[in-house]
Amino acid sequence: MAVNSARRQTVAGAAAVLQEAPAIGRVSGSDRPPPGSMPLPFAAPQRLWLAIHLTDPAVLRHVAVHCYRFTSLVSLEPPDGLVMELQGSLRLFGDAHALIARIDKELRAQGMAVHLAAASTPTAALWLSRACSSRSTLSALSVACLRWPQAQTRLLESLGVQTVADLMRLPRAGLARRLGAQWLAELDSALGRRPDPRSGYRPPERYTDAFEPEAPVVTTTLLEALLVRRLSRLQDFLRSRQAAIGTLELRLRHHGRAATRLRLALAAPCARVDPLCHLLSEQLGMLRLPAPVAAVRMRSGPLFAQAQSSGSLVREEAGPSSAGVEALPRLVERLRARLGAGALSGIRNVADHRPQRAWRAVDVLAPEQDISQPGAMAARPAWLCLLPRPLTPAARARLIFERGPERIESGWWDGEDVARDYFVARDGRGARLWVYREAGASGGWYLHGFFG
Repeated sequence: MAVNSARRQTVAGAAAVLQEAPAIGRVSGSDRPPPGSMPLPFAAPQRLWLAIHLTDPAVLRHVAVHCYRFTSLVSLEPPDGLVMELQGSLRLFGDAHALIARIDKELRAQGMAVHLAAASTPTAALWLSRACSSRSTLSALSVACLRWPQAQTRLLESLGVQTVADLMRLPRAGLARRLGAQWLAELDSALGRRPDPRSGYRPPERYTDAFEPEAPVVTTTLLEALLVRRLSRLQDFLRSRQAAIGTLELRLRHHGRAATRLRLALAAPCARVDPLCHLLSEQLGMLRLPAPVAAVRMRSGPLFAQAQSSGSLVREEAGPSSAGVEALPRLVERLRARLGAGALSGIRNVADHRPQRAWRAVDVLAPEQDISQPGAMAARPAWLCLLPRPLTPAARARLIFERGPERIESGWWDGEDVARDYFVARDGRGARLWVYREAGASGGWYLHGFFG
């Protein structure tokens, strides 16, 4: 398989730095490894840092979230860089060169132009990444990559200092007096002569993304293609946090018009963006844009811990039941996207003898509850009349009674008390009906439901 030349040079450059930077960072010769030993970045107690320089500062935080998958210590260096500690991740991801190559490959696959450099200190790695060259070493690095203030840079130029090696040859006392102790301390941090602590970056608790297309989007087809590509960043965010989301809100801004708002609601929290892409397609298919879309903003709902499950040692064949369990939430999501959030609901039994109070509407995916019911519940129909219908004496005379009576007398505590005798009967056409008579000698007859 052919390897991208730019990527090959980047990884080769990182490998070259791995061989040289630790040696430069040593204070005394006694700290150097014996001849033939393993390079210092891989030896205990050295730390390995990787710096990433971006040509597009706008994607800095997205790259930080992506790198959070590989290490718990990512530090932002605005406006266009970050450093990450890799030493603690080598046991999880293997060889340092392979890990750096993987990070470089994944970032470039997302269309990002990046320059990587590795060293034993974060400052050294950061300086090297700014060189944007696969063959740079710390000693040969131009002082322009240090990004020191203009006054200090001009002073170094007047002294004929062009590289870090030239800078290191200057007397320390004179260097501190001319440049300032702050910049000598930064040089010492790069060389490993003093601590170089970094503050860790923490991804936000909700995913947010805002962008402007290169040109206003005039059709929902083009908008869908743009948004689906953008959702790959959300996938990286969820993977780095090992989290799931249940909702995603989109705000489409137009010039001179009110913004269009879309809300994608999953039936259950999910760590994949595929269901969101399906819901997005459903909603955009019914949407008419009032004006071209000039900007888009996304914001997720709260994060949920992703449910982790281990595999089985015994291979289990997926049967129809398991396929149905996975397909039901996706079906519910698509129906809600087409019909509205309140158009779909489930039914749950309630421990109440009164027919109109013996059930309630719930979320269609709500977990089942085992509520014991009287044995007579099996004789009740699933289709009840909205209001009981009075039966004429003639209609009553044509009924053939099959079962009953079932006395229901309840509800005195909430003002909706009933006292009825229910029967299962057939009419002249063979339909099975659920009828009742009001308790008392003068009680009338009513039709209350139909059996299937």
